[in-house]
Amino acid sequence: MKRKNFITVVAMICIFGMLLSSCGKSGETKLADNVDNKTAEQTSDNPFAKQLEIVWIGHNERNLMATSITEDNAIKKEIEEKFNVIIKPVSIDIFNQEQCNLYWAEGNTADFINHTCSISMFNLAEQGLLREISEEIIRKNMPEWMKKVESLVGPEMVKQQMYYKGKVYSVPCTNYSVTQTHIMAARKDWMDNIGITEAPKTLDDLYIMLKKFTFDDPDKNGQNDTYGIHGTQGFNYINGAFGVEPKSYYLRDGKVIYTSVTEEYKECLKLLNKWYKEGIMDPEFVTDDRNIQRKKWSEGKFGVLRDHPWWFASSTANNLTQMLADKNPDAKVLYFGAVEGPKGESGGWVGYPGLNGQGSIFFGKNTSDEKVERIMAIKESMAADWDWFVRTFYGEKGKQYNLDADGKITIIPEEFTPDKLAQYGTMGYFALMPIDLDDYKKFTSNADLPPYVVSENNKKFYAGVVFPIAGVNETAKVKRADVSTVDDEFYYNAITGKVDIDAEWDNYIKKLDSAGLQEIINEYEKIAIK
Repeated sequence: MKRKNFITVVAMICIFGMLLSSCGKSGETKLADNVDNKTAEQTSDNPFAKQLEIVWIGHNERNLMATSITEDNAIKKEIEEKFNVIIKPVSIDIFNQEQCNLYWAEGNTADFINHTCSISMFNLAEQGLLREISEEIIRKNMPEWMKKVESLVGPEMVKQQMYYKGKVYSVPCTNYSVTQTHIMAARKDWMDNIGITEAPKTLDDLYIMLKKFTFDDPDKNGQNDTYGIHGTQGFNYINGAFGVEPKSYYLRDGKVIYTSVTEEYKECLKLLNKWYKEGIMDPEFVTDDRNIQRKKWSEGKFGVLRDHPWWFASSTANNLTQMLADKNPDAKVLYFGAVEGPKGESGGWVGYPGLNGQGSIFFGKNTSDEKVERIMAIKESMAADWDWFVRTFYGEKGKQYNLDADGKITIIPEEFTPDKLAQYGTMGYFALMPIDLDDYKKFTSNADLPPYVVSENNKKFYAGVVFPIAGVNETAKVKRADVSTVDDEFYYNAITGKVDIDAEWDNYIKKLDSAGLQEIINEYEKIAIK
């Protein structure tokens, strides 16, 4: 996603923003029931009476958060005073693969680790560089944190992903953004012009709207210059109406299934081919990139677009709603929910949420029980106290953020430069935590809520590897690109009519297997957590 300015990236941190065996004697350190006003000087039985030094690898956002957090920044100082710790920030760009690899290869470690490098943290665990912790200690010391995570993905998914080869290495994390589906938006002014009064509820309804958007001069300019839909980013609700997202791996009855070889996928391709032949989708979707697609949307070249609700929100820089209004002052947008398919299926696209990525907490191999619990206390305090989280994430009211007329947080852009964030210590370096469906409404303006509400009401159909795995699929790392090439070629040829779907189907599957698909599936079978 191309960043246009710091406001965009700040919001993305909130979006994307956007990624444990027993602790031994950990029970000896009693955590306070309420840490809000505890300091090292208060009482002799203060659970934080012993000062601890914590080596800290926090989350930093490329192009926004400087990699070097200053020693005297305000948030660091407040955390140190509140929890009687000395924090030693590590200067490492967690998006720089070479830096990350070198850090660990040189024998370094850390106590608190928020890691989003593409290296697998579980590879580090297998090398003995991370320590195990227990599920019990997490739930005991971080109840509010875990409550937020479970509210987003459900207890079953949390339970599945907490364990790696029977052991727990991390405190899981996710956020509202990565668990919300992509949605579809339609030109409401076009609907009004052609007499469509309701949002589509079924595939047939959607087809009728797309056909009218193409042939009934919806922009009333007297020219045949519009299409119903553009498919560069995929077809979202249309796939969902068949219950399948292309190029994904599902676990059904204990067996791994590749979605792009299913009968549902074949039927979906046939429908898209039919619509393509009728001319209701922009034929250039095959070659257009996302930037061209957005340019065409802003110019009124087609009437239905899919994307994440965040990209439709007016607070997002270069958002899809505003870019349309800039060129079409009278344009109106309707966000509508997933449509129902021939067998009652429906849903919006969302990536399968990994709970061991951005925001999840790992601990170095030498991190003591005392430090583990102190770190948990620090992070739990942010999940349990919204005002404290706002202080650590956004900074000071009137200095780094203000409140709008509805009491929602609005940042002061000039205070969110890399140098100032390193100075203040705000944003994700210390304060990254799970943002749930209640939390995000506290900083999302009322005007921006409609696309999110649509997304929340959609049934989710997941994309990617849609089941937890214990390990890395080494075969996939080598052969995934070859499989994807075969898949993409058939996908575009099938939709555009260059191949007969039924006649070529068996040969297509043979090509996938020759590229390594069955080998990838076999390895997923071995590492799937069933």
